[in-house]
Amino acid sequence: MERKIQEEGIALPGNVLKVDSFLNHQIDPELSLAMGREFARLFRDAGIDRVLTVEASGIAIGVTTPFAFGLPVFEPVSCLIMTLVMLVTMAETTGDVMAVSSIVKKPMTENMLTKALRADGFSTALGGVFNTFPYTAFAQNIGLISMTGIRSRYIVATSGVLLMVLGLFPKLAAVVACIPTMVLGGAGLAMFGMVESSGISACNKSMLL
Repeated sequence: MERKIQEEGIALPGNVLKVDSFLNHQIDPELSLAMGREFARLFRDAGIDRVLTVEASGIAIGVTTPFAFGLPVFEPVSCLIMTLVMLVTMAETTGDVMAVSSIVKKPMTENMLTKALRADGFSTALGGVFNTFPYTAFAQNIGLISMTGIRSRYIVATSGVLLMVLGLFPKLAAVVACIPTMVLGGAGLAMFGMVESSGISACNKSMLL
């Protein structure tokens, strides 16, 4: 850590040391592994199972830089692998759409599925622009529909916009990280239980069980 700070740290006015070239905004994997090993050595007998970091730099709003790792490169092998990944994603999305149609009592049509797959493709391309992994229709959201009984597209869209706005405030991540694991586990158990129930119901209707 000392060597990294000496090599890449930048001294700013007001006795501020800028280290976001390898911490916080950009992560050095080798440095992170070394820090993890040192933490494990120092606190081996303390029973610590997680380390929470707090954003203390005063950054109120954080915006992701598009193509932070450079412009995309289309290599044949990588394209083939991502094609296989997207086929799996499309299969998952198809199952999610079937589950939602069963929950809201609305028959799934070819047009509905086509729109869902297009939305998946668009969000995945958009995610690539902002340096993230491919997106898919998450089954957790289907569980939320069953739990809350809210089926309005407008409410779902409003919630999505709200999440996008909250994503601009890095300090909120520390608040989310403070949620106890037991609470997250209980909520996840309930949501995925709803998803499993919908899946079994769909299999029964298809005479697969």
